[in-house]
Amino acid sequence: MFNLQIRHIDKLKEKDTEETTFSGAIESIYRNDDMLIINWNKVKVSMSIKWDLSDSWFDIKEMIKNLESNKKEFGMQWPSQSFFAYWTFNEIDHLTWEIKTDWDFETNKTIEVSKKVFLEEWKKIIKKVETDLINQGYNLLTMSYHGEK
Repeated sequence: MFNLQIRHIDKLKEKDTEETTFSGAIESIYRNDDMLIINWNKVKVSMSIKWDLSDSWFDIKEMIKNLESNKKEFGMQWPSQSFFAYWTFNEIDHLTWEIKTDWDFETNKTIEVSKKVFLEEWKKIIKKVETDLINQGYNLLTMSYHGEK
């Protein structure tokens, strides 16, 4: 089982008019207790939207590109200091991924998940964050990933 849930988004903070990067903009509008919950085969893993998701935004977008490509295997490094993990994706068949992680939990390091479900869950989160950025006044077309346009 795999799904994603957002928890605790009450009220977004104001736009930082100096911010031009996705990571910085995400950090600026979310609060410390705004969380993304990863339900990974009955293990719930919390990730801060403000810190972990913002640090990983470019990597998540690259993961989506890889998921939508014809790649049979690839990896993803979560670069956040508080959510540090490496995921390895291996195609089982044209409908299913096997995903392995190296996190410190004793069990449930590997899941088999529908490609469609996995992609839809991540796209739902991306859409929510991008909508929040737009609602706070950011123009996604003028923003950069790492300070370059």
